[in-house]
Amino acid sequence: MKLKTWHILSLFLILFLLWKRKGGALPVQANNHSNSSAPETDSATPFNSKFAPWFNLSPDEAERRKQKDEQKATTTPGRSSSAKTAAKIAKFEPTGAGYLYNAGAILTEGKQIAPTGTRVPTKADFEELCNYLTEFDGTNAPGIREKLTAAGFYDTNTGRRLQSDGTFNDILYYAIYWASNGVSANKNYCLFLYNTGNGVLMEQAHKYGFAIRCLLTSPSTWFEGMTVQDTEGNIYGTVKIGAQVWLTANLARTQYNDGTPIPHVTNASEWVDALNPLVTHKYCAYNNDPANVGKTSQLY
Repeated sequence: MKLKTWHILSLFLILFLLWKRKGGALPVQANNHSNSSAPETDSATPFNSKFAPWFNLSPDEAERRKQKDEQKATTTPGRSSSAKTAAKIAKFEPTGAGYLYNAGAILTEGKQIAPTGTRVPTKADFEELCNYLTEFDGTNAPGIREKLTAAGFYDTNTGRRLQSDGTFNDILYYAIYWASNGVSANKNYCLFLYNTGNGVLMEQAHKYGFAIRCLLTSPSTWFEGMTVQDTEGNIYGTVKIGAQVWLTANLARTQYNDGTPIPHVTNASEWVDALNPLVTHKYCAYNNDPANVGKTSQLY
């Protein structure tokens, strides 16, 4: 009896060793009712658990969907496409050129004309903008208007009011923006944008009437679709250009942030009178026509 038991155990051991040598796979009868939990895969297309829902697709279709899935995964959450961005900015397209101001409106001590959270640009701000968009040489910014328009800056022609006789001209040819600083005692820098498409950074006398375009003081606070509202209810869109965030419309303010009115001067002789301290800071509409001011934004 002991001999028979030993023979039986030896037989089982031999069978076990043979089974292990063949890879440990139990023979399964081929049929259409396999209980295997793992999906069958093509040997040329290794199964990837990340794309498990497509394991039963053709290799070409699986690859196509894989690439589409990876493309979605690399898209920054919450960031709109360029088309959506343009649509959002377009909601705040201005309908006019804003008001014209002399440099005194910027330089009046203790008064802030830029809406809260923004500032009037310096010469350095304009230089950064020109350097980012063009081959700027320190004075000339070739082709800048086309690039500003594409960015959503809305550089509407503003014209100017002359410092010599207080008349208006060139609304068909220029957009001109004051900077907050200058080198000469009676001049500030300004950015001229010509209809030819080029820009020029130069100094001009304080008594000229130009537009003002502000930018955010802290661009890191910007988010897509952000707007700025001044104390008079004007709403300005914003656009990010390089590291800067600019308003999308020129100022249309008649008072400072503290509510102090800015003198509205329509008379030409009063505009050029630098001796009257009551009108050293002033504003007007081009041709004294409010239609040229328009609105800082239109929703549509």
